[in-house]
Amino acid sequence: MSSSETTCDMRLQLITFFHLLILLLIVPFSAQAFWGNDEENSPALNLESGYDVNTVTTVTGQILSIQSSVDRPNLQLEIDDSGTRMMVFLGPQRYWVDQGVPLKVGDRVVVRGSKAQGQDGVIYILAQEITETSQGLAVILRDASGHPNWAGGGMGSGDRSGSGARGSRGSSGNGGGGGSGGGNGGGGGGGGGNGGGGGGGR
Repeated sequence: MSSSETTCDMRLQLITFFHLLILLLIVPFSAQAFWGNDEENSPALNLESGYDVNTVTTVTGQILSIQSSVDRPNLQLEIDDSGTRMMVFLGPQRYWVDQGVPLKVGDRVVVRGSKAQGQDGVIYILAQEITETSQGLAVILRDASGHPNWAGGGMGSGDRSGSGARGSRGSSGNGGGGGSGGGNGGGGGGGGGNGGGGGGGR
């Protein structure tokens, strides 16, 4: 083989090597950009816009763990639904605390929300509403379209965060009161009305 042919072969090998190297760098980056990762390197769902009304479901399960910490802004529950484990996202921890509905490991809850499956095979539920069954206390976290109450805007999250929880507590015998509270909200706008209506319906 001549020296020119040898040089040509080496160039082809180098070009092929660099093409493979570029592919190896691009593919993982693209996957990470699509899914995102949280602090524990698990698929991260977009809590603001990841809600899909086409996948809304209702599940009932027992709380296995409650995951929250200073560096984890969103409160998460691990629940067991007839042998199937899934993660439930409730939203910002501070928002949940404001609702005044304590949860603990062992509690049974009914969760309505958008269902998704991560790359790790785990089922995730972006909660729209959650009910603690032993006390019958419900908290509405999003409207029917999935807009989170804590995001503010036209939903009046501050007014609704209070009326949603109180309306659920008073639903057994005080539904009318919940409705009038929504009407008196005034400045709360649509959020006040929706909160009162949600309480009265239960």
